Amino acid sequence: MSLDCNTANGRRYINYQHLCLQSFCTEKNVSFVPTVDTSEADVDAVLWRKHIVGVAEVKTRNMTFTELSRFGSYLITYAKLTKLCSVAKALHCPGLLIVYLIPDNRTIWWKICDKTGDFLFNPKIERTETQATCNGGTAIRYNAYLPLSLIQC
Repeated sequence: MSLDCNTANGRRYINYQHLCLQSFCTEKNVSFVPTVDTSEADVDAVLWRKHIVGVAEVKTRNMTFTELSRFGSYLITYAKLTKLCSVAKALHCPGLLIVYLIPDNRTIWWKICDKTGDFLFNPKIERTETQATCNGGTAIRYNAYLPLSLIQC
């Protein structure tokens, strides 16, 4: 069974993730090393200058900021955030969630945890049924709802 990241649609989203990372890192004056993008990884990139300055989970969404605002929060699989915090703790650096909104050509981001891997806020966690992947399907899992008030641009 092929992973979603290896399907044509999955590769399209991965290409947007790479674009997102390039523009974000250029703006923040940091370099990045992506992790493997053909299988699962606990984070999508390591950010560095002269040393590691952060780790990032990168998402791509085919929605505008206005559409996202109507939801009132950003939904992400809670396990993704806990993995991000674990890697941040191991590397002693902050963990970021970076989201690229395709129609707006816009990047938004949250600082999820500090260098000790501790959450910087208490996300609302619920077990819900959501779309499983960019290729569709459904999944029942624990999801985190991130407040839009904490978005950084």
